[in-house]
Order: sequence, then structure tokens, then C-alpha cells
Amino acid sequence: GPTWNFLCLEAELPKPNTFRTSAVGAMPVVVTRDNEGRLNATFSIVTDAPSHWRPYFTVESVAATTERVQGLGGQVLITAPIPDGSIALVLDPQGAVFGLFEGEVDP
Repeated sequence: GPTWNFLCLEAELPKPNTFRTSAVGAMPVVVTRDNEGRLNATFSIVTDAPSHWRPYFTVESVAATTERVQGLGGQVLITAPIPDGSIALVLDPQGAVFGLFEGEVDP
């Protein structure tokens, strides 16, 4: 039947937009605290998945774009400030994960 798996303590992610890695058996998991302070757990990678890549799209505003993703039925997995801007990982309604980048880019 159903079982519980310990992933992390809530205190280990005290601030929004933080994450840590954990595992359920051999399956890697990323635990995040989102912008509203909610904890989320997402399987990091499928261990038997073929080689793949994750695209990042440059956007004018990560905040506005993640709001639009949610409005269209997608999910925001994590947003985070970085030294040169901010990033987000999102999941579209069909299950594809892609990244968003807000910041300066080379022309």
C-alpha cells in the first residue's frame, strides 16, 4: 500500500525560491519552496530516460511569464534569482519541462 518517504525538513528550506535534492530509493527528487512558501517535490530525472536536453527561453519577465504558464494550465516548479537575472523551471499541461531566463543576453 501507500508509504511515506522522508525528503527533507521544512526548516531546511526557510526562504521562498530555495531547493534541495533528496531521493526516494534510487530516484532523485528536488524539493522546492515556491514563491508563496509552499513545499513541492518533483522527481528530478528518470534514471532510465534516454539522453535529453532542457531548453531555456529568454523572456522579458519571469514573473509575468510564470503567471501566464499557470493561467494556461501549466505549473511553476521553481523560480530563483540569479546574479544576472532570474530563472524558472515550468511544466506545461502536457508534461514537458522547460526553463525561463530573464536577464541580459548576447545579441
